[in-house]
Amino acid sequence: MGWFNHQPGYDVFTEPQAPPVKLRPEQWQELRRIVSMIAPDLEQLQAVVVLLAIRGLGKSKTILSQVPKEMKRPERAVLHLMTDVQQVVPSVAWLTDAGRTSVTDALLVHETFNLAQMLQGENVPANILQLYQLVHQQGQNGFNFYMLFLLGFMSGIAGGNGSRFMNAKNAEAVISGFLMLQSLLKSPPRDIYWGYMTTRARALKIPYETAEDLVMVRLACLSRLQDASQYHTLRSSWDVLGSFQKTTLTQHFLADGIETRAFVLEFLPMCVANARANGLIGLTLLLEVLVELLTNLKQAVETSKETSSVMILPVDLMDMSEFIAAVQN
Repeated sequence: MGWFNHQPGYDVFTEPQAPPVKLRPEQWQELRRIVSMIAPDLEQLQAVVVLLAIRGLGKSKTILSQVPKEMKRPERAVLHLMTDVQQVVPSVAWLTDAGRTSVTDALLVHETFNLAQMLQGENVPANILQLYQLVHQQGQNGFNFYMLFLLGFMSGIAGGNGSRFMNAKNAEAVISGFLMLQSLLKSPPRDIYWGYMTTRARALKIPYETAEDLVMVRLACLSRLQDASQYHTLRSSWDVLGSFQKTTLTQHFLADGIETRAFVLEFLPMCVANARANGLIGLTLLLEVLVELLTNLKQAVETSKETSSVMILPVDLMDMSEFIAAVQN
């Protein structure tokens, strides 16, 4: 990963970034420090490049429609391709046994904990607890490989030459997330999770003292806010909600999945983005719909023997996000 080692690498990495939001040199040095801490060898670099190349196949609806029912989660679908349909992912055959194990372990971790979801306020403290348990099983080397994969994954968002995503604004959140995860074996999951959230609140210059403030911080992350000026619009959308709606959403956004059941609403940031972009919907209406969804989910879970004791439940909102974008009346 030589582009982390000298100035020309910085120029290549930041080439597609607009000057006002260009990754700052000190942030570049922080990213270099993270890679130095991981200290990957060539075997790990080859494995992470293969993983970055094939992981997107797990989100293909065509592939998901053809894999066994128990493999329909994105990471499980890629694992299925690696073991049973290797002609679709031929680069896997060139990996060493250790490299293949690293890729498999990273996919299993990513199924449980997704840093991008944490940065957007999408997951909950229980996901960090699950990550903690997996790190204990896989050891520090497995965790370091996963961190390397996360850094490559986050840098590659939006594609193109260099990194379109890892600009100054986004790198601030990514670096904060990595620093929080470094304390994984030392701090309780709730402290790591809400420690990150309060770090984001300070960066955005928004309040984080009360329970309602913390809900707004999560909504700010879910809305991908870049500065405090956008917060006022978010707050206005919240303030017009009724007391029952606010209570329901507060309970949802503060649930940790450890002591209180939590629903992880996957693709909620996409729902928020599409609702804000669609003038017929807007954020307030989306929040009202979420209250109905959460109320129905709670009733369904509590009356089902299979789920009544489950503390953390993922809910896929991909179809909902696409519907929001398509609504015309």
